[in-house]
Amino acid sequence: MDRQPPSPAAVKIVSAARVIMLVLLCLTPFPLLSGTEAKRPLSPDDYHLWHTIANAGLSADGLWFFHNQVGMVRGESLTQVSSTVDPDRQFRFEHAFGHGFSPDGQWFFFRAQTVAGKSIQDTPPHETRLGALRLDTGAVTFFSGVISHEISPDGRFLAVRRTMPENETAHDGELLLHDLSRSQSVHLPGVQEYRFSPGSGHLAMTIRAPDSHEVVVMNPATGNRRTLDQHPGGHFHLSWSPDGQRLSVFRAADGKPREPLAALVFEQLDSRPVRYVLTPPRGEKDTATLAFAQGRWPRWSDDGLRLFFPMRPLQSADGTDSEAETALPPSTVRIWHWRDDPIQPYRQKKGDDRAIPHLWAVWHLRDGRFFALADEPGLSLELVRGQHHAVLHDPRPYQPQLRDQWNDIHLVDVHGGERTLVLERYESVSSSPQGRYLLYFSGEDWWTYDIHTGRYANLTATVESRFNDFTQVNGRTIDRPFGHGQWADGDAWVLLYDQHDVYLAQPDGEHIQRLTQGAEHGIRYRQAILDRLRPSLDPEGPVHLEMFGLRTKDTGYARWHRGTLDTLIHGPMQVDQLQYAAATDQYVYRLQTAVDSPDYFLTDSDFVRHHRLTRTNPQQARFHWAGDELVRFRTEKGEPLEARLLYPADYEPGRQYPMIVHIYEQRSDTLHEYTLPRHNHAFNARRLSSEGYFVLEPDIHYELGRPGESALESVVPAVKAVLESGRVDPARIGLVGHSWGGYQVSYIITQTDLFAAAVAGAPITNLISKYNSIYWRTGIPEHLIFETGQARLPRPFWEDLGSYVANSPVFNAQGIDTPLLVMFGTEDESVAFNQGVEIYNTLRRMGKPIVMLAYEGEGHNLRRRENQLDYSSRVSQWHEHWLKGEEPGSWIIQGLPLMQYSAIGGIAGRAFREDINDNH
Repeated sequence: MDRQPPSPAAVKIVSAARVIMLVLLCLTPFPLLSGTEAKRPLSPDDYHLWHTIANAGLSADGLWFFHNQVGMVRGESLTQVSSTVDPDRQFRFEHAFGHGFSPDGQWFFFRAQTVAGKSIQDTPPHETRLGALRLDTGAVTFFSGVISHEISPDGRFLAVRRTMPENETAHDGELLLHDLSRSQSVHLPGVQEYRFSPGSGHLAMTIRAPDSHEVVVMNPATGNRRTLDQHPGGHFHLSWSPDGQRLSVFRAADGKPREPLAALVFEQLDSRPVRYVLTPPRGEKDTATLAFAQGRWPRWSDDGLRLFFPMRPLQSADGTDSEAETALPPSTVRIWHWRDDPIQPYRQKKGDDRAIPHLWAVWHLRDGRFFALADEPGLSLELVRGQHHAVLHDPRPYQPQLRDQWNDIHLVDVHGGERTLVLERYESVSSSPQGRYLLYFSGEDWWTYDIHTGRYANLTATVESRFNDFTQVNGRTIDRPFGHGQWADGDAWVLLYDQHDVYLAQPDGEHIQRLTQGAEHGIRYRQAILDRLRPSLDPEGPVHLEMFGLRTKDTGYARWHRGTLDTLIHGPMQVDQLQYAAATDQYVYRLQTAVDSPDYFLTDSDFVRHHRLTRTNPQQARFHWAGDELVRFRTEKGEPLEARLLYPADYEPGRQYPMIVHIYEQRSDTLHEYTLPRHNHAFNARRLSSEGYFVLEPDIHYELGRPGESALESVVPAVKAVLESGRVDPARIGLVGHSWGGYQVSYIITQTDLFAAAVAGAPITNLISKYNSIYWRTGIPEHLIFETGQARLPRPFWEDLGSYVANSPVFNAQGIDTPLLVMFGTEDESVAFNQGVEIYNTLRRMGKPIVMLAYEGEGHNLRRRENQLDYSSRVSQWHEHWLKGEEPGSWIIQGLPLMQYSAIGGIAGRAFREDINDNH
């Protein structure tokens, strides 16, 4: 019996002792169709009708909500601000992007990139305007030529750095300081940087004038100004202490405006300012041995009494000047030494200065002491919260690090520089908000180190569960943990995760409590962080939790408070982006399904009353639009897995359809996801559905040493499970994937003729040559990714040659009978273009059908929109020919004559009506 494509008619919301049904049909914004208005197929000419919400937010008082709606093709934008109390009170701004509300909730700010009648991409950058909307009156004030803006902490003042009008002159524009309460402005020319203080009511500025460079502090309320420093080289990197009582800035070297020469600190800004000056230390010959690291900001201690600086050494390891001139002309040679760590490509990619971890130094303002917390090359430091200690990572005992990345962990006292060895052979640790504890994972347990007492405590020893992530198959020597959530204020407790559940653990190891029952119901719980500006949780307040069904893919939210766990919302949908307004005790969340466009809803604290805030893509009701379902299957070795199956848009029971299988690793988690139709994405599921294909996205279960074979043993059973329904034509199945997915595509077709066509974007085809190469995107050696990462080949090829050969497409290419389309960018830094050349040459020599699309100058993912459209068009043509039997394009049968390339720069393929937006 044929099944209809699923249509989620209802969403189940469960809370303690109650079950509430939200009928999505009642919530939908789509107009009901009359009996004579039939739905029609979706075509590429319709894609411009679809929009997405790019940004959304709730005001702190919960009375207002904004969202930015952006067109997916033409890039047109709309910002709407809506009252959460009065649905009829709304403000709409075309061609604008919202930035957010003022701290007091009285204003909303947005950027308007428009001139009369023109869309965003037609507007020159200098015509960007900042809009300030007064929410109680609806009055809008615009500021032109905006470069940046900042709002004072009390919400009264708006600082706008902008270009000057054409009929005026100033050095690099001006700062306009606008009093929002009085609608009055002050113009301050030549301002380079500006920062409002956190609590003292000051505005700090660096000012460039024709004959001077100044640091100025101003009281915006009174207009009083003080010049704190003048220097011909200028100043940069203004930074306030957390209490707003001290200000730091760098003096720049003459002629080098971003090279720090000295650090300045100012205090007593309300009375008689005091200035402190710090220059880097100098050696015996009066030459500097350390310099402030360029491009790095200093960091204040929480009490404002210490300032930390990233430093860089100015001498080479042998003590000689690393920049000393020699008698010979400079050479371009780089010496690749087997003891290098990191290797030369990494240093080249990052820059020699950034490739080596910076050293941290501390300046004690009370007694003037300045010293490096670590001055040996190769060490890295992280400040412990509270800034009384630092964690030092020392990889030197394990260098060169050819596989796992280990460190010895030392604790450094920032007051005297003393070091204490805390852990040996660990990756990393984190610190608690108050800086008392180090948190780390060892074996299968979470541990703490008490900095005050030196005591180690096992937090999870009494729990019969595994906190190491045993689900990840990657070849690492030691599993990483499932993770942890936030700490509570005062370091009272920390949230820890196992596969399903969340635990509340005291840092002394004396008590641990399971908050959820995810293991019993197949649900994964994780903390939902509602305020990312708050480093810790109220120990007496609620803990909000995300819910995800590992087998059902249902999502939702729960709330734990004082021993009680309430499920707020949960069901067959994707619900995310939870926000909370404490002032009104209300929540905002986003909800979507495969057939319901993502929209935002406002609800009360108990999730009983729900009010729709947005209405996106109502035009969908005019088109055929299919839903999705979850397919359960078992691998050839009996492992249970899932896959997402999206129906053809025009599905009719009794018909057989072609199907495209899109693979990577875990794809079933996209169930309930609303996919926007886009013709510049070659494997866009909604586009494929609208073209009459089933789209199957299966999960893959991996075994070490068998990456390709694992994919084969997972994907083929998934396809067969769908074929059992009789809805898919077994002779018309395509297989597609990109990058790692492309590798698996290339391998699978060496072992089976199940697929009538295949498309592999940027695939790895020779595991041995890939293992021996560099991941040029970052400059690290590929063997790290192979032995401990995605390739899942834990042994080098000379120890396990059989696995490398057995899982390499090029060494098994004689089994390929499936027509293969390969795509590569010639400048791919993730998978080298030559990987495509290897499979192309191999199959061409064998006389087997292969076409490779080589996009000149492109990387791992196509960036130029015309190339995206070209690739998408050719993939469509490839499938139309091999899966639907349509007449092939000449490029499929015979390629292109050389002179055609020079004449037209490649064939455009299918024509689309579209306004090109280079920003997408």
